[in-house]
Amino acid sequence: MPSSPRTRALLIDIGNVVVWDPRPRIVREFLRRKPVDPVRLPSAYYRIALRMAYGSLRLRDAYREIRHQLPRSLSYSDFRDLVGRRSLHPVPGVLPALRALHHQGAVRIVYASNVEPVTWSGLRRKFHLDECADGAALSFRLRSLKPARRFFTAAIRITRVPPSEIFYLDDLPENIRAARALGISARRVRSPADTLAILRKLRTEITPGVERSIQSM
Repeated sequence: MPSSPRTRALLIDIGNVVVWDPRPRIVREFLRRKPVDPVRLPSAYYRIALRMAYGSLRLRDAYREIRHQLPRSLSYSDFRDLVGRRSLHPVPGVLPALRALHHQGAVRIVYASNVEPVTWSGLRRKFHLDECADGAALSFRLRSLKPARRFFTAAIRITRVPPSEIFYLDDLPENIRAARALGISARRVRSPADTLAILRKLRTEITPGVERSIQSM
């Protein structure tokens, strides 16, 4: 649990934890513009999004693949705006809580996300995510996707503390299992209330000694 005085870093997922996963909103926009198979389209787009998140598919190439399946659905500029701005919405209360925890300086905060480059840029511009964290383990930079062991070993290096002193939050059970396999204390969050309760606990229960050790790193 995050109440342990040994917690020196918070590793936190972005999608459905800090901001709502934008992919369902993107799919709904496509379906609104051009009604197609509501089962096949989500799986097709999610595969494309994962390739972008891995860093193996550029946004314009992703758009070409989508246009091949959905002719005359969206212009490229509309698609770029949808993926990098309009589909991005914060989970209520989490960003202010993260900002307060970061200002306190008691733990290092590092994002851990399978996120597309254009989405990450949009999140930084729209919500100033950099102001709420000390670093980011991002799939397109690491060329690895959660729940791969390689992703989490890289994330541990970015936190700059041992796995036993990291607390991790994610909404997917497979990511929680992968983190725990490396000795990270991890908890699955199922709602904004879960996330907010843990962030409040971190703010109130991290000891002053831990806070000084983090600030001196």
